[in-house]
Formats: sequence, C-alpha cells, structure tokens
Amino acid sequence: MEKEIVIMEKLGPKEIVAFQEGTIGGTTNYNNLSNKPKINGVILEGDKKSTDLKLQDNMKTISNLEIEQIFKM
Repeated sequence: MEKEIVIMEKLGPKEIVAFQEGTIGGTTNYNNLSNKPKINGVILEGDKKSTDLKLQDNMKTISNLEIEQIFKM
C-alpha cells in the first residue's frame, strides 16, 4: 500500500511541511536534524575543510613542466 504524502506551504516564511500519516516532520534549522549527512564518515556540521572530510589525503605538488607533459600525451 502506498503512503500518501501531502505537501503544504505555510504563509509567511517559505517553509514546506510534509504531512505523512497524520504526523508533521521536518525542520528549518539544520542543527536540529536528527540524521545529518556524512562524507567519509565525518558528520557535516560546522565549518569543515577538505582535509577534515578526508577528501585530499594524498595530494602532491607538481611543477609546470609536469603539467605540460601530461597534456602532451
């Protein structure tokens, strides 16, 4: 059986509230989320740098000559 979801826009601030099976859910405050998203196991809250999120662990510096050689291939 499919669940019916009704979406209603409140007057005033543009808030969308979803009504599902008679309950109200959602928040307009990110900090109140109960299931915050993660990147590489790190919860996305506060100010995070790419190193905090383990995005660029193995970066290495290369010279202009190395870059030119890459594009000559």
